[in-house]
Amino acid sequence: MPTRKITCLSKGCPNYVRQWQTTTATSKILCERLHDEVGVAILPGSEFGRPAYELTARMAFVDFDGARALASAEVMPLNENLPADFIDNHCPKVITAIERTCDWLEQ
Repeated sequence: MPTRKITCLSKGCPNYVRQWQTTTATSKILCERLHDEVGVAILPGSEFGRPAYELTARMAFVDFDGARALASAEVMPLNENLPADFIDNHCPKVITAIERTCDWLEQ
């Protein structure tokens, strides 16, 4: 069973890396399993020119109200950072999907 290196941008650490064992053969199968078992849809890296055996995938961060987020961000002065809870307040479904994906990988 090959060891795969998965990077999850969650758990409060941008460099969170998880080593895991899998018999999953392709990135398409990985994406199908994630969808079937967790309800999170991602696209296999093989659809973007990556080798299927890499088990790479793309997650689209689009399940939020972009107009509302942009309107909220536009009232902030350009020289200030967005509030720490901006993503939590405007993109909760995206955060949930990332957390579910990372939890699934840790099983």
